[in-house]
Amino acid sequence: MIPFLAPQQEWRTVWDAGIFRSRSSGIAARHGAEISFEDGRGDMFTTRAILDWDIYVGARRVVIKGTHDLVRLFDDKLKEQNRVLSDIRQILARYSREHEGIWVYGANDDGEREFRVERARQEAEEAAESRRQIDQLRRKLVPHEFPAEPPTLPTAAGTEPRSSRVPAPPSPDPEPESSAAEPK
Repeated sequence: MIPFLAPQQEWRTVWDAGIFRSRSSGIAARHGAEISFEDGRGDMFTTRAILDWDIYVGARRVVIKGTHDLVRLFDDKLKEQNRVLSDIRQILARYSREHEGIWVYGANDDGEREFRVERARQEAEEAAESRRQIDQLRRKLVPHEFPAEPPTLPTAAGTEPRSSRVPAPPSPDPEPESSAAEPK
């Protein structure tokens, strides 16, 4: 007996599953059902139903998807694409730190590779030399920013004190100024 079922309301239950039916051939395909119920005035009613599995054999299901499903699909694809692009970006970022970016060499291009390595070494030396020259010029222009005498480290008895700073390389002598009357 069904205690209460409102208009337009339905109750569902699992009747059978196709996966079990495909594994066993002894399950009946047709079932009868009878439901008896009493309304609010005390009148009795009976409903009969036939549950027939055979009507579903060979049937195809159509699943209708809406805009929300399409947006979700594109969102998932976009997230995956962004993850892959992020991985590629990280790999390429590692290459950009070496030899000014990505360089593709053929099997016999060792000379080009060596040239690039040597050029990077020369540029580093030139930058270091420029920094040394700038430091020397600053020492001459603003000597108050540099200590007059470098601090000394303690020494053992009988030895000379050692400076804690590495001595700067000797500065090149300035070229003598030439007079306008002398030919070059």
